[in-house]
Amino acid sequence: MAVAAYAALLSLTHFLDNVQHPARRHRLHLDENRIQSLQEKVGFLQDFFEVHSQRKSQEMEDLARQISVVADDAEDLIDLHVVDQLREGSQDESHHLAALSSFCEDIDKVTEKIDSITKELMMIKEDWGDDVHKQKLITSLPASSSTGLPSNGKNSTMVGFDERLLQIMDELTRDGPNLQILPIVGMGGCPYPELKGIGKDIAKGCKGLPLAIVVVAGLLAKSNMTREYWDSIAKNLNSFANSEDNEHCLKILSLSYNHLPIHLKLCFLYMGAFGEDKEIKVSKLARLWVAEGLLKPIRGKILEKIAEEYLKDLIDRNMILTRRRTSTGNIRSCGIHDLLRDLCLKEVDKEHFIRVLKVQRLNLKRNKDVCFLCGKEDTLERINLPQVHFGSQSTSIAIPFVCDACRLMFPQIIRQRLARVMRILTDDELLQPTKLRYLYVHTISRFGFHSPSSIHLCWNLQTLHVEVSGIIDYPLFLPNEIWEMPQLRHIKVETMTLPNPIVTQGSTTILENLQTLSHILNFRCTLEVLERIPNVKKLKISYSDNMEEWPNYCLHNLAYLHKLESLCLICRLLARCPILKCLSCTIKPSKGLNGIQMKGNFFVSKVLCIHGTDLERWGAEDIHFPKLESLVLKTMFYLEEIPSGIGDIPTLRSIHLGDCRDSVVNSAKQIQKEQESNGNELEVSVENSLTRWRQAIQPLLSSRVRRGAGAGAGARAEAKTGALDQSHWRKGCLFKKFSFFSTCLV
Repeated sequence: MAVAAYAALLSLTHFLDNVQHPARRHRLHLDENRIQSLQEKVGFLQDFFEVHSQRKSQEMEDLARQISVVADDAEDLIDLHVVDQLREGSQDESHHLAALSSFCEDIDKVTEKIDSITKELMMIKEDWGDDVHKQKLITSLPASSSTGLPSNGKNSTMVGFDERLLQIMDELTRDGPNLQILPIVGMGGCPYPELKGIGKDIAKGCKGLPLAIVVVAGLLAKSNMTREYWDSIAKNLNSFANSEDNEHCLKILSLSYNHLPIHLKLCFLYMGAFGEDKEIKVSKLARLWVAEGLLKPIRGKILEKIAEEYLKDLIDRNMILTRRRTSTGNIRSCGIHDLLRDLCLKEVDKEHFIRVLKVQRLNLKRNKDVCFLCGKEDTLERINLPQVHFGSQSTSIAIPFVCDACRLMFPQIIRQRLARVMRILTDDELLQPTKLRYLYVHTISRFGFHSPSSIHLCWNLQTLHVEVSGIIDYPLFLPNEIWEMPQLRHIKVETMTLPNPIVTQGSTTILENLQTLSHILNFRCTLEVLERIPNVKKLKISYSDNMEEWPNYCLHNLAYLHKLESLCLICRLLARCPILKCLSCTIKPSKGLNGIQMKGNFFVSKVLCIHGTDLERWGAEDIHFPKLESLVLKTMFYLEEIPSGIGDIPTLRSIHLGDCRDSVVNSAKQIQKEQESNGNELEVSVENSLTRWRQAIQPLLSSRVRRGAGAGAGARAEAKTGALDQSHWRKGCLFKKFSFFSTCLV
């Protein structure tokens, strides 16, 4: 239960951080001194488990279980007070004093329980005596240590280790038909000769099982390079000697898991939530780790960065696999071996470390009853949960469905309070737990937010992701209350309008954590708006073709978003788009509105994506994009060629073409050839959706001929397909209603 206790303490830490956010001080009446005192006590227990989580005893298990319960109770208590105060919004001084007194009384009870548990832990620790020092000596290095071999006082490295390890891993995991002997001796000069004999014993203990060898290698590479530690690993392996291969391998994997630092155990176990052979997008995984509260905050680092470091550490230990990389070498997606996933599920059953619902994912289908937590249809049962009503909302009770799996996963669901945040326009309610941190909704029905909205009652919400299938023929608006939610980190919606923030006499809430804002329609980039989102990194905005409104959008102010890394702008009229001017780039039509000649430079551009324009000629040189790493051109049916000056950009690494003319492809390959002659590597990829479409319908055409329609019918069908080829370039993409321009700066 140590992992569950540590997870509960981490989650409570985030709760306490959130409630102390400066934006909440003028709206909440809580005792800051009591909160900070509780936070210090929680931090002490975190540190204790980080050092002593390897200790196994019944007393430790019992106390860890108590800590999990108390931490969950503390979250419930704080949520109760915060939501009630946000909902009532009373300005009465006597009401404020009563709310403060009630909070202090409740928080004191929680603090007393934690003090009692801490006292018992310290008594157990005293009984350990000198064993405590020995425990520290054989503990794995923390994640902040170097990813290479730890130092023993000398600046030494194992020459050729990384390259040879990758080669061995490739050989071990390849599905080849023949067995091979892999020599692993003499891999450069080992700086630890005293470990050589033990290393051979450890290798023998793996019994030639590829996954076991790889995982144990990752364990040793991250461990203390002491004889005592390696001896303990060898003895453990020898104790598995009489096991069958599968059981033997699973025990070795368990050994590697048990030696993980506790902060990595949480993230590793979470991988069991994904299906077998699932390719997991790293950005999504990071957001889920953050939402579940699995990451310990580090001053000066955003949580997503900490998630990347944890993931890299697990990959270095061979507990997680890299699936795909970006053109710049970063990890795009990852996965987990089936046996390691089985281990995750086994350990999760023992630890049950995800006890409180923080992530809600709904895939709503028309006229289908689904679980309001996960969106599944399996074995549903209605459950009556407490609901929080806000403003003029109806006080009628909506009784949601819950599936058996969610009832087992979240046994404390009956203690969750629900807010009515969204509604399907068929009058169905969507209920969100007030402790929610990650909300994903995919619907095929019309939907909207309640007005006034109660979304701010989900005061820990970090990610809001809404997808709508089909054509959206009605206006969608984000609620004004969005501007009062300082914990928001990512907003991804389907072409919604974001209202201007309401100016109040009190303190202004700055959404300092917001990193993603997408996809906003007719976004007004006024200084008042941009000052509220100073740290946005990814921005996707689109505009209608009403040119009279352009001055009101103030796109030139985007230069004030100093943290902006990715900008996606969508509009129909490329030549008139003022974004090209506000980003140090002027545009001159060279043939009506069909050509552009760039001047100045996109000084922050690393990725440039131009999508679906009527552009025929494009004039650009290397000075316009001095930091460009990737060029993406899609559905550019009229463009004649890529400017040769693009090939002179020293940072260029890749060119991706989708549905472009042969002349564009030829110009890209010419640039690639010139780059290679200069000793540079340039990746060029070409994708043609029309070719895939023709390949897909070719069997249908052939079967029509075989059924007796005759060669004439087949020839006419083939001729028609050929005609589509010719009109493809004249009329644009067959599957798009209009062309638009998109520029991405990453």
